Amino acid sequence: MSELDKNYTKPQDPNHVDEPNDWLYSSLVFCRTLGLLLQDKEGVVVDMKGDMLSLRDVKKVIVHSRDNQMVIDECTDDIPEGTLVWMHSEDDE
Repeated sequence: MSELDKNYTKPQDPNHVDEPNDWLYSSLVFCRTLGLLLQDKEGVVVDMKGDMLSLRDVKKVIVHSRDNQMVIDECTDDIPEGTLVWMHSEDDE
């Protein structure tokens, strides 16, 4: 099975092979869900693991809400995965 023949979106169907639109749809649903859970400037630290590491050379990110959008920023600080964080800009101080 090649990298492109994986089934992340419909594991209940053993014959399904993901298409790019499956990934896009899933990403949009998850972003919408996080947007409902996180208030503006709240975020969660996420360690990059498994297949995520093969896509980008980033080991940790913060997924956060900013101006009604979900944003993914690289995290270079040593913060444990799952930690709830509050984002701010220089203008906030």
